[in-house]
Amino acid sequence: MSKTLFIIMLSLLIVAGACAQPVPRSTPLETTPSSTLEVLPFLTQINESNNEKWWITEDPPLPTLTSAIQDEFYVLLSLNGNCEFPCFLGIRPGETTLAEANDLMEKFTQTKSLMLDPIASAETVEVYLGKIETNKDIDLVAWINLHVVEERVARMTFHVSASRGAQSVADDEHLSYYSLRNIFNKYGTPDRVYMYGPKYGSYEMQVVYEDTKFVIDLSGNAKNVSADKYEVCPNLGDGDITEIKIALASPSDRIDVKELIGYPIDNNPTLENATGLSLNNFYNLLIGDQQPACFEVQQPK
Repeated sequence: MSKTLFIIMLSLLIVAGACAQPVPRSTPLETTPSSTLEVLPFLTQINESNNEKWWITEDPPLPTLTSAIQDEFYVLLSLNGNCEFPCFLGIRPGETTLAEANDLMEKFTQTKSLMLDPIASAETVEVYLGKIETNKDIDLVAWINLHVVEERVARMTFHVSASRGAQSVADDEHLSYYSLRNIFNKYGTPDRVYMYGPKYGSYEMQVVYEDTKFVIDLSGNAKNVSADKYEVCPNLGDGDITEIKIALASPSDRIDVKELIGYPIDNNPTLENATGLSLNNFYNLLIGDQQPACFEVQQPK
């Protein structure tokens, strides 16, 4: 290679290297007016101890369901999908396939595809079907979890909470099918009722129907009436219920119904021990003419 040719090639390499230098961070990126790139807002947090700066991305909120779909979902809730427990929203444990359940619920959920539990065994698969989030006139958020055996729904859990502004509330207009008053009128006296609390103003109550294979778990706020007594009104809308969790299984499922909720509820005191009310008295109180149905209970020590 001649000396002249070597100098020319070296010059070209230097020019190419200069062109490949990264753009300085201070140089803004130019976008055309038609660019669809969305710039997400950022928050800056300063760690004063070492003056480090952390950038945190604020994810945009998920869109809620359209008004028409919300209306359809509220109708579905009000009639429980035109079926009775342990059928739930049209899903029948032991009969409905996973694909059929997805077809029934997909349009109501923010999650448009099934999410499988990666830890579950091949024979038994936990499926997170979706999160339902509406804001028609109350902020209602619900989750559905399906327990699948051989591609059929064997058990399911539904968890719903509602709020109006900053106040948690379960509203009769949308959830009255799942009120104890309606459940007692449809299914009779429950087999067991457990109650934890009220402690620090809140309580949990689990209503168990063993043969029909379902459990209703209610969370609520109690009203303090004396130093160690609370008034509890487990009614929807005009009562104090803030969250509802419903767990159901196929009637042929051999699982102990008390395990459906996901934790050992029989460790909680029975209603009789917690309140002095018998199951029959509790049943008659909830279906009686005086509403909301309330009773007093001693704060557990």
